[in-house]
Amino acid sequence: MRVAFVYLLLLVCKPASVDYHRVELPGFSVEVPTTLVYRGDLRADYPTGAVKDKQRTPPFVVGVSWSTGALSTLDELDGYGKLMAQGIGARGEVRVVSREAATVGDAAAVRLEVAIKSMPMLFVEIICGKRKIQITGTKPEAERVIESLRCTPIAELEATPGTTELVGFDAPAEAVTGWSRGEAEPGQLAITNGTTVAVFAPTPDATGVTPDAFERLLPGIMEVAGIGWVGKGRERGTGPEGAREVWYGKMKIDGDDLPGAVTMWPCTGRSGGIMAIVVHPTEVARSAALEVVMKARCARPDDPPLALPTTPAEDP
Repeated sequence: MRVAFVYLLLLVCKPASVDYHRVELPGFSVEVPTTLVYRGDLRADYPTGAVKDKQRTPPFVVGVSWSTGALSTLDELDGYGKLMAQGIGARGEVRVVSREAATVGDAAAVRLEVAIKSMPMLFVEIICGKRKIQITGTKPEAERVIESLRCTPIAELEATPGTTELVGFDAPAEAVTGWSRGEAEPGQLAITNGTTVAVFAPTPDATGVTPDAFERLLPGIMEVAGIGWVGKGRERGTGPEGAREVWYGKMKIDGDDLPGAVTMWPCTGRSGGIMAIVVHPTEVARSAALEVVMKARCARPDDPPLALPTTPAEDP
């Protein structure tokens, strides 16, 4: 199961002129509009993060995020176009101009160009070391950012928790008893107890999207992963890093209707976060899975490797 989360922009208009500055980011640098600043920790944010507008108000012209994981497929790119349209409230007004595999310098990439309300926009995803960099925005500005990219991965940080492991537990032996490590996309973690699956994936900007906005965007986020989603409600819970919203709904996966749950939380001291999806057969199974998921937190440098059997139980 591939889970994708794009750094969504509320693009409402294009300024008459844009000034740029070079910003050093974890393991790479780019030239971005001067309204985009980075005040994070270059080491702590290495696995996931995003460059944010210092005013956090429109208009946004371009955004940059990074996370672990493999490149999106060409089929998934159409979903990103719809997500960009949802971010600016342009329903039903997305036209795909092109989508293609590409290279940026010597790095593998995928590129999507869409027209939203006749505005040409780009979404480009580029491999940089063990991570991928996502650049989204109006076409001329995004092109300049892409051309300015300098990829400088740091070998020491490429192998740290968060890049190799997404989550940890304060009492792992107790929390994951009866669970096994399942098959997952690169950069993600899947666990199963034989009837239920929980998938953890990185999110570049978990602090930049409100619960209400995330709920509106959730069907589009799921569509990128090839999953249909109909929400059935939500409630608030608590995890090791604070309050968490949990959304309940029905998923359509490969033609089958399955109940599911989704939660997301920011990593303390980092700009990124974690999104978890649970696919379960019954409400009792959902409760058991969420008990584990709500104990999960973002991986820390001093966490030992997560001890899970490598041969999973029968995958539901």
